[in-house]
Amino acid sequence: MGQRQGSRGVLSLKSMLHRLLPEQVKRSWWYLTDRQWRATYCDSRRKISSLQNAQRRAFAQLCQQTNDTVVAGPFRGLRYVVSINRGTFTQKLLGTYEKELWSVIEEIVSRAYPLVVDVGAAEGFYVNGLAMRLPQARIVAFEAQTECHSRLLDIARSNNLAERIEVHGICQPGDLRNTLASDVPKLLICDVEGAEEELLDPAKVPALRECDILVEVHDCIRPGIGVELKRRFGPTHSIRIIASTPRTLDDLPVGIELEPELALAAMDECRGVDMEWFWMTNR
Repeated sequence: MGQRQGSRGVLSLKSMLHRLLPEQVKRSWWYLTDRQWRATYCDSRRKISSLQNAQRRAFAQLCQQTNDTVVAGPFRGLRYVVSINRGTFTQKLLGTYEKELWSVIEEIVSRAYPLVVDVGAAEGFYVNGLAMRLPQARIVAFEAQTECHSRLLDIARSNNLAERIEVHGICQPGDLRNTLASDVPKLLICDVEGAEEELLDPAKVPALRECDILVEVHDCIRPGIGVELKRRFGPTHSIRIIASTPRTLDDLPVGIELEPELALAAMDECRGVDMEWFWMTNR
C-alpha cells in the first residue's frame, strides 16, 4: 500500500509539473529525453519549414498575378495589401482561405446585418471582406494581438472602408455584452483559439441568445467545447456543423499559374488537425 501511495505521489507531482511548466521547457525536456518524440518533432519541423519556404515562393508570384487583390470567393475584389511578406496570406489572396464557409458567407450577406462583430479578427480578412459586401453595416473588430491592428486598418484604408470599422484589443465577456447591446439584427464571428468557452456563454452575455454566430470550434485545444456549445445554444439556435477539408488543385482559382507543389502549399492553411465551424442561427 505504501509503495502504491508513493507511486501515486510521484505521478501526481509529474502531472502537476506537466501543467505548470512553460511549453518551451516541456518541449526541451522531451527533446532531450525522448528519442521517439525528438524524431517526430524534427520531422514535423522539417515539413513545416519546407511548407513555409514554398509559401514564400508562392506569395512572391501571387502578389504579381493578383495585384494584391483577392481573386476568388465571396471577397473577390478586396484589396489585400499587407505590410509583411508572410506565406499565410497566400490563401487569402487566392480567396481559398476557409473555403468551406463560402456558402455561409453568402448567407450572411443575404441577411444584411446592420452590426457585425468579429472577435479574433487577426489582420481583418472577414472584417474587411464583410465591410465591402455589407456597405450599410457597422463592423466591430476585437484582436488581442495589437500588432495586427495596423495591418487591418491598412487593408481597410486601401478599400475605403476604415470609417465603418472599429478596432479594439482583447475581448472580455463584458466587452462583448456591451457591444451586442444594440437591438438590431447582429452577427458574431468568433475565432479565439479555445476561449470561445468563456466568451460564448449566454449566462454572461444574454444577447448571444438572439445573435447569429459563426464560430471556429477548438476541440483540439479545449476538448468537449463543441458539445458544450451545442448544450448552450441548442435551445435557441439552429446549428449547422461545417467540417474542414483539404485543398486540391481543383480549388486553385482560374487564371492563377503556379507549379502544383507551390499551388498546394499556397492553399495549405497549416491547421494540422481537422477543424469544425458551427453556424448557429437564432430561431
